[in-house]
Amino acid sequence: MSSILTSCKCYLLTCPYRYDFVASNSLGTNTSPIATITIASLLMVDIGSNAPTPGPNDVFQLVNTLQNDDGFNYYTDDGAGHGAWAGQSFTTGTNASGYVLNSLAWKSAGNGSSFGVEQLYDLYIFALSGTGLTNATQVAAYQCYGGGVQQDWLEFVGINVPLEPNSPYAYAFGRDATAAGWEHIGDQGGNPYPGGQLLTLASTNGGMVTYGTSGGSDATFDLGLNISQKPLASVPTYSPNVTPIYAGTTITLSETAVGGLPLYYQWITDGGSGGALTGIPGATGTNLVVNTTSLAAGNYNYAVIVTNSLGASTSGVVTLAIVAASLPILTTDIAPAPANEGYVGETLTFSASFVGTLPITYQWMVDTGSGPTPIPVSSNPTASNSVLVLSNIQPASAGSYTLTARNAFGGPVSSGASALTVLPDPAPPAANTYGALILSQQPVAYWQLDETNDPSTGILPAYDASGHNLDGLYFPNAENGYNGIAGPQAPAFPGFESNNTALLTIQAGTNSWVTVPPLGLDTNPVTISMWINPAGNVSVSSGLLMNRNGNDAAGFCFGTTANAAGMAELGYTWNTNSSATWGYHSGLYPVVGIWSFVALVVEPNQATIYLYYIDPTTGLPDLYSAVNPIAHGPEPFSGGTTWIGDDQGSTARVFNGSIDEVAVFNAALTPDQVLTEFSKAAGLTEVAASIPGQPQSVGAYVGNTVNFTATGINGSSPLTYQWQMNGANVTNGGTISGALTPSLTISNVQPANSGTYQLLVKNPVGTTPSSNATLTVVTPVPGSYESAVLANNPLAFWKLNETNDPSVGGVVAFDYVRGLNGVYQTGAENGFNGILGPQLPGFPANDTALATFSNTAASYVTASAGSLVATNLTYAMWINPSGPVENWAGLLMDRGAVGEGFGFGGLIDANGMSELGYTWNQNSLWSWDSSLFPPINQWSFVAMVIEPDQAIVYLMNSNGVQSATNAVAQDSEEFGVAWHIGDDATGTSGARTFPGSIADVSVYLSALTSSQLATMYDAALGIAPPVTLSIAPSGAGKVTLTWPQGTLLQSTSLAGPWTTNTASSPYSLPATNSQMFFRVRVK
Repeated sequence: MSSILTSCKCYLLTCPYRYDFVASNSLGTNTSPIATITIASLLMVDIGSNAPTPGPNDVFQLVNTLQNDDGFNYYTDDGAGHGAWAGQSFTTGTNASGYVLNSLAWKSAGNGSSFGVEQLYDLYIFALSGTGLTNATQVAAYQCYGGGVQQDWLEFVGINVPLEPNSPYAYAFGRDATAAGWEHIGDQGGNPYPGGQLLTLASTNGGMVTYGTSGGSDATFDLGLNISQKPLASVPTYSPNVTPIYAGTTITLSETAVGGLPLYYQWITDGGSGGALTGIPGATGTNLVVNTTSLAAGNYNYAVIVTNSLGASTSGVVTLAIVAASLPILTTDIAPAPANEGYVGETLTFSASFVGTLPITYQWMVDTGSGPTPIPVSSNPTASNSVLVLSNIQPASAGSYTLTARNAFGGPVSSGASALTVLPDPAPPAANTYGALILSQQPVAYWQLDETNDPSTGILPAYDASGHNLDGLYFPNAENGYNGIAGPQAPAFPGFESNNTALLTIQAGTNSWVTVPPLGLDTNPVTISMWINPAGNVSVSSGLLMNRNGNDAAGFCFGTTANAAGMAELGYTWNTNSSATWGYHSGLYPVVGIWSFVALVVEPNQATIYLYYIDPTTGLPDLYSAVNPIAHGPEPFSGGTTWIGDDQGSTARVFNGSIDEVAVFNAALTPDQVLTEFSKAAGLTEVAASIPGQPQSVGAYVGNTVNFTATGINGSSPLTYQWQMNGANVTNGGTISGALTPSLTISNVQPANSGTYQLLVKNPVGTTPSSNATLTVVTPVPGSYESAVLANNPLAFWKLNETNDPSVGGVVAFDYVRGLNGVYQTGAENGFNGILGPQLPGFPANDTALATFSNTAASYVTASAGSLVATNLTYAMWINPSGPVENWAGLLMDRGAVGEGFGFGGLIDANGMSELGYTWNQNSLWSWDSSLFPPINQWSFVAMVIEPDQAIVYLMNSNGVQSATNAVAQDSEEFGVAWHIGDDATGTSGARTFPGSIADVSVYLSALTSSQLATMYDAALGIAPPVTLSIAPSGAGKVTLTWPQGTLLQSTSLAGPWTTNTASSPYSLPATNSQMFFRVRVK
């Protein structure tokens, strides 16, 4: 039965009207849900000259050029009388409930006469469809009186149009045929709003749509949208959620619809017929209880209709697959089976699965020798579950376990049996052994991994000797002492037994690891230590002791970088799987085929990785460590899975070799404690100091501050330090500090500080000297290009005039400003190969340069400033292309972050030479064209200058001074992470390498002006800039002289003779009655 209330045109008060429908017959009466019709009036309001503030769901375009015909009229004309109705298309958002359009604001552009008096306006809303959205269907129409001030914003309010999500619509409006006049409506050229464009419709009923064709203008508008409150039904869920459903099981269907309250529900079903779904009498709640006892086998479809005053929504269909009633059926037999074993105090589980008519009741049974006996729920609450948990097992827990199940149709039905063996705890480590030392440091867990039972059973526990019962589990493809896997043993390692065994995990092997229970650390002083013996190269990211719980990951592992031989470096993961931890490069590479002691010590302000072993060549201990000096938070290790010898349960991350003596501490062991662990195992009483991180040679300009540092120093305490220069002890005082520490600092360096420096480290074993490091102090020649560079306070300045052979590797490219030294790669050339730099007056005679070669691997210089951020930045250098330069070649490029730097662009001239270019704004500004083409076989001075509102590229040579400006916003950019000088590190190796010579590369944390750059260029040509010598009182009877460059001369007579004063600017001297004349010599 159905009934229709036909629509009619009514004149009603503005308010909601509620309707329902009552149907009656001889059996009773049924009333429909209430439907509400809201009668609303439309108003047009002048809201002033300021644009409205869009709501969170509005669709809008507020950019305005007033009136922009763009070949397409957009007026308030009467569309019916003037050819077409003008409007704007738009697309709704993705909210699944849809939207309600309640207002439309638009900008008057003036020039007409219709706003002076109130006029009648017609507003239409259309749904768009068809190819190219060229068909419109009217979904709403409104009329109202209104007017306003020209160039104000006008707003239609009182609209109430439901809109579907993610759908195209359009509005169109204009004055009614009874009104007069016209006005421009504000719009914007260039199609800045991506969801639509201006259109016209010939009819208010819709039909064919015509879009603007001369640039795609958009209207200036704000469509006020609210989230629709009409019902939105979901697919019902049911519980218990089992498939199939055995008849007799009571099922509860549930619906979680959303929408404006109140919501009304009507459940419908096909009754198993497969046909149409019809209403279930009285089923009007959010839940529907289905008694399946009388249902025949088959599929039964259910859904629910949800309604409110705004509409109705029918849920998706859920299907209940009913099969005949059954007593419990065993589907998964008891596991582990046929046996399980564990150490005293351990927690173990048994499980089995049954299906059948629900509910099923469970009872675990144990046979300790007198037949199966129920386990009382009072003593073990899990005895009535399908999973039995045995906590703190004892010898009395041993026995044969089974699970029985019953339901209303029969039982009990029993699982198979599994025998539990309770192993006695192994004897504690003997006194004065490595194991005894570990236990004295109170570990959270300590797995000695010295089991000799067969791990292939899949049930062998890995004993936790800490006493905390955190026993692990050998997976079946792991190997141990049963397979003859030896650990570190006496006599080579006196701290261990001569028959000590270990775990073997097999790279790329499935189930070749040990898992351990949750450790519950939740702290950030943590230490993880163990012994490892790689059987071969270890793959990157292989695990040693790793925990993963959802998106969190933490633990000790290998890093993401391997050395040339293929061995991955030691690494770790912390801080909720932060790349600042797993991406850290320790530079510590274990040696294949020998036992090494490794440890990770995490503290709140740093993490330290240790690698100690006995050198197989020298028989002496090699002690290495690396520190990642970042903040570290606590990691819980309380959920997920923790592996020994793997990460992620993945064959790709299995450690390749043997592991022994894994210990975890909720404390940060000191360097002395770490060394003591290694020494105890290796039988060492005292260990000589080692200096893994040797001090490096430094070059510096006069007046700079330099630092010599030795890192990773290890050895028995106490350690004392003494720096020497040319074999004599250095003492603190004046400009020198740190003479008795691993780090020596010399401020305001002078030529007298040049020499050879060495650190002596002394401990009870003796004295260990570092390698020699030289300090070269350079005094710039007044008036030289070098002096001009320094006058602008560079961050770094690589002269690239070294004469050591780059092909041997590791040759340093000195930065004499801040010590940000680079490294020549082996495919580059320099002064060793006779590469000359600019032979200009401002450079030293026969000055040398870097040469790089396109399509050649490793033909560049690397350098880094760490990670800096700049808003104003300048790169400058001299270049001499040896031939045409391919597009996108790099000059000073950094791909360590998102990508930035100075290089070549995409345009190529007739000679095959690419234009100069740059990359900025998160690797998005790289296609701009400068049209600046450096000449071949000629030295040119080039620069890139970044400012917040523009970037300028300069090209200066004998042909003149040229520049090009990209006048767009430049963001604050991370830079200097991993520079390549003469190359861009993206793409195929060598494909973006500059072919030619490069000299005197400088970087500035400022935007140098064209005048500053011209001064540098002139200095190279030998053109001296003007110099001003200033004198001013400085208090206490003194005066101060200042000058920008050059050498200070003085004389008691203006006629001379003049003598050189070696002071640098500023120079302070006493004011006396004696006359003294000063001047500055630039060259």
